[in-house]
Amino acid sequence: MNDKLFSLEVDNEYIHGIIHKPEIPFTKAIVFLHGWGGHRTGPHDMFVKFSRKLTDLGYLCLRFDFRGKGFSGSMGYNATNRSMLEDIEVILRYVKNSCGIDDISIVGICSGAKLGLYYSLNGDITVNNFVCLSSAPLRPVDNPQSVAVRKTVVGFREYISKLFYRETWAKIFKNEVDYKTIIYSFLNPFKAKKTKVKSARTDRNNVIKGKNISGKVLIINGGKDTETPETVKQVEALMRKYDIDFSTYIIAGANHSFYSILLEQEIMNIMGKWFS
Repeated sequence: MNDKLFSLEVDNEYIHGIIHKPEIPFTKAIVFLHGWGGHRTGPHDMFVKFSRKLTDLGYLCLRFDFRGKGFSGSMGYNATNRSMLEDIEVILRYVKNSCGIDDISIVGICSGAKLGLYYSLNGDITVNNFVCLSSAPLRPVDNPQSVAVRKTVVGFREYISKLFYRETWAKIFKNEVDYKTIIYSFLNPFKAKKTKVKSARTDRNNVIKGKNISGKVLIINGGKDTETPETVKQVEALMRKYDIDFSTYIIAGANHSFYSILLEQEIMNIMGKWFS
């Protein structure tokens, strides 16, 4: 497997990412889309592990930071739903024109899954298969503040349970824990949720024009994610509306980010069989 950095200029800003190239002949590509508060590695480097495994199966894999995020961040630039959709278009066109690959699939998580799904139904570049990991709700929930409180309580319990994981203590001793993000998520649940709902309301103005997914959709959510019931209901309804073949997996005991090595392995096994 060969790894290579790449940069693409978009409106005087840059998208930075990494390409994982198989050592065997390949004709298919997979693009990874991170969430609103994440970056190209995915939660706990999940996308790095997935891309390496899928590269071994013969897929060209691309991971990148949306403009305003991670290595693609710059002074004064704030990502929006529109800019992230534009970035998806740029990346897919790069894969198609510069890499010479027409068979392109997407793996997205949280907001990356939601926006990637919107693009797959509206965009100019055809997407073959789509993996939807813990998608953000496609439409706002009835009572976003109550959901925020429930998520905060569940999140607190999960962080306590993580103290019993060996990898958690390894990160603590290596000073790799993002305490600022953890504290912010507990002290500002309403502020964070209002921002997300505002984005969701904006997305409702994006009229879905038609189906542009040539293959199938894989929906994977965690059983402990408070948004799972509503999100899965919305995504499955959209698939039925456009007669798109889909499979749904609810992983018992998993949270929104699938935090554990065993959960990562379970998801990778599901995706590996599904892509095969």
